[in-house]
Amino acid sequence: MTLAMALRSSAFAAFSLCGAWAAQAAPLPTLNDTGLRKCVVFDDVSSNYVFTSACAGTGQDGEYGRDATAGSNADGRAGFSFVKIGASGEALPKNAPAWSCVRDKATGLIWELKTDDGGPRDKDLLFTNWGDGRPGDASAYPGSVNATGLCGANDWRMPTRIELESLLDFSVPFPGARIDTRWFPNSPDSIHWSSTVADVNGGGPYYRWAVSYYASNQYVLGSFWYGGEYGNFSVRLVRQGKPAPATRWVVRAGGAEILDKTTRLIWRRCAEGQAWTGSTCSAVPTTFLSMYDAIDHAKTQAQATGKSWRLPNPKELSTLVDTRFKFPAVDTVLFPGFYASQYLTSTVWPENPAYQWRVDFADGEVVMSFAGDKLMLVRDAD
Repeated sequence: MTLAMALRSSAFAAFSLCGAWAAQAAPLPTLNDTGLRKCVVFDDVSSNYVFTSACAGTGQDGEYGRDATAGSNADGRAGFSFVKIGASGEALPKNAPAWSCVRDKATGLIWELKTDDGGPRDKDLLFTNWGDGRPGDASAYPGSVNATGLCGANDWRMPTRIELESLLDFSVPFPGARIDTRWFPNSPDSIHWSSTVADVNGGGPYYRWAVSYYASNQYVLGSFWYGGEYGNFSVRLVRQGKPAPATRWVVRAGGAEILDKTTRLIWRRCAEGQAWTGSTCSAVPTTFLSMYDAIDHAKTQAQATGKSWRLPNPKELSTLVDTRFKFPAVDTVLFPGFYASQYLTSTVWPENPAYQWRVDFADGEVVMSFAGDKLMLVRDAD
């Protein structure tokens, strides 16, 4: 049974995070980090893996990125950085008692704030997502908000999947909200629709990606695809964002590496175990037994090449997903040799140190597993 089939039958066993830049109106040039500041180490006393905030040298998600370097939670939790926006569009101080919108400093996106007053932006309102503007549909909601001039603007729109995912905080254990409620009060305990069509596994044109910011049980985190005519989910509108570069991909190192100018990340074009031949990827990718084996390999590659190769986090790896394709859900001209398989990340699940997140490139979902799999290495741009 596919994930969508399970959801349609109300078997809400596990939701998945996914991401793509293809066919999206406003791709993000800057990624938010995952928010995870803890890592997993083996404890000799208990003879078990345990969480620690001492991440240096682990090669895990908590060692890298904005959440690792941010010294303050004053304007957002764990590396997130927000600005309160008033009803007329003016920036407000951090201690402002009331605000109507929130600007994300990293992405440049400005987000709608939900209300709890029974009005047209109330947190409890739910929508279908047929995409045809019918009453009660998510596609009709932006027009109603634009008519009010929320925060001095009339260009509010449905967010893309990658934009919704930018606010997810992977560090929050069950049953907390996966969004910073200090800056986004009245956040619905619900799933949120995106504008991104999800024609996955023959789902058809009325399927959309949706994102959950709240764990109603310990397995729920991230986004999944679902029938727009079946679901009744929340909507949080967005506007603006930093401009995308004219050219996204830049091939480097004789074709063996590729720079993504939207994220400022450099990827190896071939999975580990494969080699770049000058035109494609040879051989079969290595299947690593665990995230820890993959991290050891990444450290070896970094030392051998003098380049800071590492495992990606789920948000980073998700940016390689291309919704125009499936089996694998990636552009194989840019990344030849890709398998419709799971690829590892360095991000552990805060509920259990034995589990980590990885992207399934069969359809683009990110799934949670304790087993190993294939590996794409990444590093920050020079």
